[in-house]
Amino acid sequence: SKFYYLMDIIIMAYLRKLGATQAIDGVPPKKTMITDDQKRDIYPKYAQLVCEPKHWLSIARSLYAAAEKLEPEIHRLWKDLHDSIFTPGHVADPRPFEASDYQRVYLMLMAYSLENLFKGFLVGTLKSDLFDQASQDGKLPPMLKTHRLEELAQRCPLHLSPDEHGLLHRLVGHAEWIGRYPYPKRAEEFYTFSDSSPIPGNAIGWSSGEVESIKVLVNNIAEQLGTSLRTHSGGTPSEMRGA
Repeated sequence: SKFYYLMDIIIMAYLRKLGATQAIDGVPPKKTMITDDQKRDIYPKYAQLVCEPKHWLSIARSLYAAAEKLEPEIHRLWKDLHDSIFTPGHVADPRPFEASDYQRVYLMLMAYSLENLFKGFLVGTLKSDLFDQASQDGKLPPMLKTHRLEELAQRCPLHLSPDEHGLLHRLVGHAEWIGRYPYPKRAEEFYTFSDSSPIPGNAIGWSSGEVESIKVLVNNIAEQLGTSLRTHSGGTPSEMRGA
């Protein structure tokens, strides 16, 4: 209607007056230089946000919940594949994706959930040091940038079996590239060697049973850190030991 058309014009004109023209026109706004006084104002505020465990735990729980949504389809596709091989007369459903396609994304989400869980615990236990780092230069401290789950796990009071350490190691690849890119940045990251023969990293298979293994691992780690990823209600990061 003419009314909404006129309202659009008025809103656009107002936002342009505020300097938001580039964002409105689909072009990212240019970065503006900030003064030293502004840095002294915003860096501590940023550091305070970064060092709040509940923010990391909230994202960990969201990622975990998103991953759970994929589980029924992953299990259905694995069952359909199994039945098409071992059940006489079974006709597989026509499908644009395989179980492994969903599973790569599932494992990436679980890896990111664990990553945020670890970092939430660490900002609680190392708050002073991390705050000083972030407030000094306005950047995430190096410890909070990594996807290396094994390194983060070593900084937490965990008791994991060799098999669980192995699962953590495999999840790193899904966080760094397998869950979101066709190839990693370097050839050394793409290949695993077996008897001197290179095997592409994205060809190392997972089974339907390992979906449950990963879920058990993630919940075990959350429990050892004194929290749960299964719900957004009931409990805050203060429940995490050391936070």
